[in-house]
Amino acid sequence: MTAALYTRLLESVPRDGAGRRLWHLAAPYLWRHTAQHALAAGRLDDLVRDSEFLLHADPHALADALRNVESEQARHTAAVYRASWGLHHGMPPAERRQLLALDAARFRDARMQADLPGDADWRVRWATGHQVTRELVRTLVGHDGAVTAVAVTSVDGRMHAVTGSADRTARVWDLTTGRQVGTLDGHDGAVGALAVARVDGRPHALTVDQGSTVRVWDLTTGRRVTELLGHTSAVTTVLVTELDGRPHAVTGGKDREVRVWDLTTWQLRRLVGRHSKMVISLAVAEVFGRPHIVVSDRSGTVSVWDLTTARRVRELTGHRDWVVSVATAVVADRPQALTTDTTGTVRAYDLATGARVGELSGHTKAVDVVTGASLAGRPHALTGDRSGAVRVWDLATRRQRRVLIGHTKAVTWVTVAVLDGRPHAVTGSHDHTVRVWDLTARHETSALKGRTDRVDTVAVADVDGSPYAITGERAGAVRVWDVAGGRQVRELSGHGSAIQTIGTATVRGRPHALAIGTHRSVRMWDLTTGRRTPSLRGHESAVVALAVTELDGRPHAVTGSHDRTVRVWDLTTASEVGRMTGHGGSVTALAVARVEGVPCVVTGTSQGALRVWDLTTGERTRSLVGGHSAVIAIVAGQVDGRPHALTSHRAGRVHLWDLTTGRQTGTLIDGDLTVHAVAMCTVDGRPCAVTAGLDRTVRLWDLGTRTCVSAFHLPDEARAATVGSDSTVLLGVGHEVVVLSLEPLARRLR
Repeated sequence: MTAALYTRLLESVPRDGAGRRLWHLAAPYLWRHTAQHALAAGRLDDLVRDSEFLLHADPHALADALRNVESEQARHTAAVYRASWGLHHGMPPAERRQLLALDAARFRDARMQADLPGDADWRVRWATGHQVTRELVRTLVGHDGAVTAVAVTSVDGRMHAVTGSADRTARVWDLTTGRQVGTLDGHDGAVGALAVARVDGRPHALTVDQGSTVRVWDLTTGRRVTELLGHTSAVTTVLVTELDGRPHAVTGGKDREVRVWDLTTWQLRRLVGRHSKMVISLAVAEVFGRPHIVVSDRSGTVSVWDLTTARRVRELTGHRDWVVSVATAVVADRPQALTTDTTGTVRAYDLATGARVGELSGHTKAVDVVTGASLAGRPHALTGDRSGAVRVWDLATRRQRRVLIGHTKAVTWVTVAVLDGRPHAVTGSHDHTVRVWDLTARHETSALKGRTDRVDTVAVADVDGSPYAITGERAGAVRVWDVAGGRQVRELSGHGSAIQTIGTATVRGRPHALAIGTHRSVRMWDLTTGRRTPSLRGHESAVVALAVTELDGRPHAVTGSHDRTVRVWDLTTASEVGRMTGHGGSVTALAVARVEGVPCVVTGTSQGALRVWDLTTGERTRSLVGGHSAVIAIVAGQVDGRPHALTSHRAGRVHLWDLTTGRQTGTLIDGDLTVHAVAMCTVDGRPCAVTAGLDRTVRLWDLGTRTCVSAFHLPDEARAATVGSDSTVLLGVGHEVVVLSLEPLARRLR
């Protein structure tokens, strides 16, 4: 009967001439419930092969069902769907199609890429997949600010998460369904810490905002039941432990005090010392059969206290900076403390002796949170860093077991819950999300190798007749990619600081890459060999703007700096040949163009000034006036046969300028969003622009009509964009490189 019902439901979905189901014409009931019927009929794995169904299915209902897929292909499809699940809810199917097509490319899922190559305007060519992993099973969305604290507990027999945020709310989530089921209202500031406890058999949450009060909530009713009063300044951290068989809370604050509260009476039980500076983090452990607490404060001190006597018994030394998080674990029957500071080092200490017994090495960014957990009967640590990565470590061997990739900003909190009988990590982040990860899932990634950090710039060059992309990252890496094959060719070494802009030029007949960052020089590499060539030196402060042009038949670079100068360099001799002064602030962006046959540079400053300069004389020829803010980016190109510049500004505006007249001829974006990347191109003979920014969308504009003709939705913020000669759009999206093609749009416009 169940199978027959499911078959009849599928038969009710209209089909096209090729026999494909037209899910957009199906009854809304089927969008919500077909997955559950398929599960009951034992046909779920077959259903999720239908990519069109994935586009139209209710995201919550489908996510619930995907926990039960069985085949390897179905599990892989589930991983693709979950990658951007948190964004699907507010999107129509057309936008979900774009995300699913891109996520299929991130996972290198050839079958789904064939089903979903893109849409009517854009085709996804490839993506590096550096921020996706199969362990992700849920993304909880709803907070309007950074998630700053996470705790898990059972409510009415189901596992729930309680989360605190910079949006001044604490929210309650059913971890089985991923749905928000409650909000703990009434906080006066960001909820920076929280904990959960069972008091008289009922689940409670303790939350702290930027004040001195600890609020206590009954999670069954959602009501505030009492407050813990006594701190004289803001409470910064809270945990729950058991003392003498009763639940207790331990709190620390800016008043440098650690207080212990009996949660059965809601009364202060004792003070545990007065610390040198603000208390940052707390953890509890049993040492020699007695409860102890590990305390880190802003002075850099990590101390261990006997909770029974309130006496300090030892100090854990060797940190190079103040410790932002502490945790405890039992390794080989001995209690250990785990500490992490802003250098990214995680240290392990024997709590019985105070001796340092090891380190967990592998993070490339500061680690803001560490927690201990027992997985498969072995002691483990989970750490979260500012790149968005969560790492899982076996503490007995101190080896990294897996990396959980998906958060797009710093991880602030990590805890562990058991769901469906399996351990899961529950993590919070500055990206406003809470994510749930299956720690027993098979760990694998289809990503291209070389992940380091956020991609902030991208350029293209021809190397031996093939198109190559050169990308620069915030951590200083410069990578070269084969655009046709979607593979990394090499990494260019020798920069060492955050890369802001990449340029390309042909020098002595060979393709070169130029990179600028926080240095006062411009680094250069021969792209054929990958070797460094002489740098351009002379600026007195960091070089932050770069363009490449040809003057008198020779390749030249034009650079702008915080030293308020623009300099011109002959790339053949690596020497300075010109300089333009008189800028009222840092030169933050520039582009080169020919205006009435004269080579010029358009410059923008941190104060918003836009000027045009003659590159042959070094004289200023005009100013572009329009009441704009700090300039982020400039590109130049032809519109209606005349040279134009497109400028992006800190206030969220993108303007188009006629460089012959100096007049503003259009505004593409007017204060709605911050655009970090702009590019100009031609699509089917029409002058166009590409813009990308913090709203996770890349847009194509017709510069003749000043209108947006198409948009493609992305899983993360885009900070870099360029367009190749074949209408290939190359983007830096979070930590990933994404390559799209505008060929479908070009065909549509013909």
